[in-house]
Amino acid sequence: MIFCCGLWITESRKANGKSYLCCMEISGKLKLVLNEETFASGFNKRSFVIGIESNYPYDICFDLLKDKVRMVDGFQIGEEIKVSFDVRSREYNGKWFTGCTAWRIEKAGAGSAPSGNAAPQYGNAAPAPVSADAYGSSAPAASAPSETEEDDLPF
Repeated sequence: MIFCCGLWITESRKANGKSYLCCMEISGKLKLVLNEETFASGFNKRSFVIGIESNYPYDICFDLLKDKVRMVDGFQIGEEIKVSFDVRSREYNGKWFTGCTAWRIEKAGAGSAPSGNAAPQYGNAAPAPVSADAYGSSAPAASAPSETEEDDLPF
């Protein structure tokens, strides 16, 4: 797991010789749940906003798509939640639009990953092991997933 910009990012196993980021998680307080939108094509979505407390607090809006629009119903405004999501961008008429699509919501602290608003401890921790690839660039060495580690990917 990699901590980057307040997010815990999980790297999936390698597929076709490439590593893919499969999951980002962040924790915050549920601030707002918007009404479900249904479009003429039958597509439906619902958005919600969480607030992240830090030295510079900020909010993030997430979308729930199709059959996942009801996932946020079990949570109360002000409740601390952990959101697993994907970030996707698309081009439309020469402009790029980026969105965060949530695919899992749970109470903060319910999972095994540290919360997204917890700052990493610098100075006291040993540096991550570094390995050089065939092109000479260095990157933190990824640990191989253990056989007992459960994979929750849908594919």
